[in-house]
Amino acid sequence: MKIFIGEYICGGGLRTLSPSEIQPSLLREGRAMLSALIEDVSQFAEVTTVVDSAAFDETSSPLHGHLSALHPHRINQYPCVSIDSEADLIRQWERVARSCDFSLVIAPETDATLLRIASSFRDNDIEVVAPSNQFIKAASDKRQTAKHFHESSVPHPFTTWLRDTPNDTVKHLATEREPEPNHQSRSYLIKPYDGCGSQGIQCFDAYPDALNDLDRDQVLQEKVVGQNVSVAVISNDQQTHVLPAVSQRLKTGTFEYLGGEGPLGKVLQVRARDLAMKALDAMPKGRRGFVGLDLILGDAQEDDYVIEINPRVTTSYVGLRKIIKGNLAASLFDLEFGSTICREQEPLVCWNADGSLALPSNADRTS
Repeated sequence: MKIFIGEYICGGGLRTLSPSEIQPSLLREGRAMLSALIEDVSQFAEVTTVVDSAAFDETSSPLHGHLSALHPHRINQYPCVSIDSEADLIRQWERVARSCDFSLVIAPETDATLLRIASSFRDNDIEVVAPSNQFIKAASDKRQTAKHFHESSVPHPFTTWLRDTPNDTVKHLATEREPEPNHQSRSYLIKPYDGCGSQGIQCFDAYPDALNDLDRDQVLQEKVVGQNVSVAVISNDQQTHVLPAVSQRLKTGTFEYLGGEGPLGKVLQVRARDLAMKALDAMPKGRRGFVGLDLILGDAQEDDYVIEINPRVTTSYVGLRKIIKGNLAASLFDLEFGSTICREQEPLVCWNADGSLALPSNADRTS
């Protein structure tokens, strides 16, 4: 079996962005995910990937000085195809993927990048292990996600956005609801409606201030308080398997992903699993492969919320592969599909965004 793995930032996407548009965290996480997936997939299949030398050459990278020299030796020992910066990126990926049995794509939701790649692959009869185009489209747009959640009563922070109107000088909210009166003094976030990670997030101390700054390509969302949690699922045509829920470490103020720790305790595992399945059931049909969900778990179950859905492999993969027994990537291709068993010798694993392991905190895992 031959499998193509494409990670957007490492595989040419870096060249489509200016240095000011590139967050060091995105490149660190992209390299970590690509390295981990190649290492795991190579245990049961032949791997081919595409690489941009700028993503691994510390001196030529536009992020020189912000990166550590992690993982390039792991990448270079597998078949790699170099990117032509002058040619269309998706066409180059397709030429490589066409000779493979399956393709695994990691790309940002921003500007419908992930959707465009998945759609183009499928239009050219390239087998992509990913959710349906309809699922990707809904999960990539925070406005559509909020609509699906509201219609199915999935716990989700108050979210609104501006409706397109002939008079652009007047702001009309797309949702008729407003925050509860006692919530309007809480903190609020403005996010790009198709943002990836922590890109473009702004925080405001009050609802009126946030509303005043809201633009048409953004959503306004109430900031809820609780434990930042990630839970992922792997799905095929017959079943969906929920992976262990883990906590997320985010940088205060910027919400930049710093890493994770897990698994959570049994009570929180159940709450996270039930909330994740309710959210997935509210989305369009066609979940397949790896899907990640960001949650906030409060002091009580009634304070739990789904924040967003990521229709692709997320950075939590680099930690989850250390938590469970067996080969996590094999589950994506129906080679190991069943109950997840955590490694007994490593009941708690802590990792950084670049894939390196860290010392665990003293977080309570029992509740």
